[in-house]
Amino acid sequence: MTQSPRVSVILPTYNRADLVRYAIASVLDQTYRDFELIVVDDGSTDETPAVLGSFDDPRLRCFSQPNRGRSSARNFALQHARGDYIAFQDSDDLYLPAKLAKQVQFLDEHPDYVAVYTSASCIGDNGDSLNFVYRASVSGNIYPDIAFFQPVTITLPTVMVRRAVLDEAGVFDEAMHRFEDTDLWRRIAKHHLFGAIDEVTCLVRTHSGNILGSQDPETLAAAVNQYVSKVMTEDRDIPPGILEAGARRLYKHYGFAMATDPRFAPAGKALSDKAALYFQPKVSIVIPVYNGADFLREAIDSAIRQTYPNIEIVVVNDGSNDDGATEAIALSYGERIHYVRKPNGGVASALNRGIREMSGELFSWLSHDDLYSAEKVASQVEFLAEQPDPFNCIVYGDYSVFTGSVENAALIRMPHVAPEDFRYFITEQNILHGCTLLVPKAAFNRSGLFDETLRTTQDYDLWFRLASRHRFVHLPAAGVFARGHEGQGTNRMKDIVLTECNELLGRFAGNLTPEELRRSSSKPATVALLDLAVNLGQRGFIGASRHTTRLAKDAIRNSIQELAERQAKEPDPRSAAAIEELEGVSQLVTALVAERAEALAAAVMAERAAYEARSRALAEAINQPAVVAPPAETEVAPTFFETSVPVALPIERPVTAIIKIKRFVRRAGRRLPASTKALARRLWHRLSVRSGTVA
Repeated sequence: MTQSPRVSVILPTYNRADLVRYAIASVLDQTYRDFELIVVDDGSTDETPAVLGSFDDPRLRCFSQPNRGRSSARNFALQHARGDYIAFQDSDDLYLPAKLAKQVQFLDEHPDYVAVYTSASCIGDNGDSLNFVYRASVSGNIYPDIAFFQPVTITLPTVMVRRAVLDEAGVFDEAMHRFEDTDLWRRIAKHHLFGAIDEVTCLVRTHSGNILGSQDPETLAAAVNQYVSKVMTEDRDIPPGILEAGARRLYKHYGFAMATDPRFAPAGKALSDKAALYFQPKVSIVIPVYNGADFLREAIDSAIRQTYPNIEIVVVNDGSNDDGATEAIALSYGERIHYVRKPNGGVASALNRGIREMSGELFSWLSHDDLYSAEKVASQVEFLAEQPDPFNCIVYGDYSVFTGSVENAALIRMPHVAPEDFRYFITEQNILHGCTLLVPKAAFNRSGLFDETLRTTQDYDLWFRLASRHRFVHLPAAGVFARGHEGQGTNRMKDIVLTECNELLGRFAGNLTPEELRRSSSKPATVALLDLAVNLGQRGFIGASRHTTRLAKDAIRNSIQELAERQAKEPDPRSAAAIEELEGVSQLVTALVAERAEALAAAVMAERAAYEARSRALAEAINQPAVVAPPAETEVAPTFFETSVPVALPIERPVTAIIKIKRFVRRAGRRLPASTKALARRLWHRLSVRSGTVA
């Protein structure tokens, strides 16, 4: 009895005699040989039977059936397939030679994954590249990414799936004449993991028979409607936000594409109109205020002017004692706002009360002295709908700062930061503006509310916690006008700001994992901590800088201990040298950062004093309030921190780590006082001679 092949490749064809021969040849030319190729002629009326008969290869098995459509032909082939792994091919596409080999290897090595797909490159009628690649960019639980084609489209020839999962998820839906492949991937991805190989293994052909212009507009629109209806009916166990946002993306994509062809424009507009009906979550704009009669009306008006229709405005009066002036302004808006009055407890308590009172699915904070642009909420909801799992995302954006009139506002552009690096980012920089955020209310259930014991850093404390569980995504658009004025809390509570910032940033540094430090800085974890300590010192947070220095020193000690234990078990001259070198680095760390931080603090204070003097002079000239620089530390107070994640230098490659530490020592040593330069020179010489490395 002949042994069954490990892989069955399924290829349906109908009237493609000119192309199918190349599709078949690309499969037979695979470097992996243990497969069968099952071709089903779906009732072709051209020369396809003769083309199939021209091949003489025992791995090729040909069948024919009356024309019933490609889903029926694939299912017919599956009935005859003998392989444990099933791959798919279309009669107009091509495999590259290593396609099957790469996928078999992946599935063999990853038993938890039931399917794997790859990247695919697009070619034209004559095989020329169209310079477009379908990237295999997501893996694992990919349902939110692929169920509605956007942002990731899995092309059929790139997939290999375990046969057993098809017995569970079902086969191709023969009632569908379009999107039947994505429908199957969706059903599989609901319950199983997909692997991704981001290498091009297939060439997907675009030709006159499959371009948009060759389709019937009404048939295409009906197929889109059918697919959305099917998903909404079958996948009610999927979070509604994922489904609503996905339907919106799909309708928007085809509506836009069809609008480019006048023949398709009416059907395209109908699809675009349907897109607007999906994903319209209610947004609650929460405005905390305390004695804010001077600016409150402007803030509320900017919220009312939002073009996004589904909003509510919650104004929380945090126990104002300005003879009712703040309350009178709020009450003048009647039912247009939801007004709450509470005893004074600080900004965090007012925000938390607003979150508890809000009825929306999304939270947007507006300070009583700031303003929203009219498109702030609408643009953020639209951007959120582009995310595969929108209620697992938090949108942040750019903003403009102004004093006096918004006409003089200066734009602050936020950098794009990978979500997994966001905790490091807000430790290294404090430029994120809380009023630019759009936060799912459900996020507070998972990460908690604002810490009411904090007076000035309650926002960053919460953002750090949220970033542990949710993806912060950047919308490059300014939706907030942030007002600078002398009555701001950061100006009134400078001492509290400084104390809380030192404690907060020191805690942040201690809770960054070694992986976060290495990935975000592209350096060993200890070197990243040293750089972070210097960064904090430059920003005037000397207490946090010293704490981070201690973290780095402790990490070096841990590495010395682990290296010593390894040396005791397996003596190695290189490990002995590494221990001595790390001990020298440990001695240098304290002198390096402590002395440099003191000098930096003095320089920062001098720079800020000069900045404020220039600002006041300019303010007097233009008759506007001066901009006061953020506070710098004038006195270092003892600060206590809790570190929940131990940080250790990666010791698998100690020499690599030492080379990078050497570079840090060399750069920083140039700016050290004379007493410490001698130590740096001695350490540098010892590092170079003993390890035999050159940085």
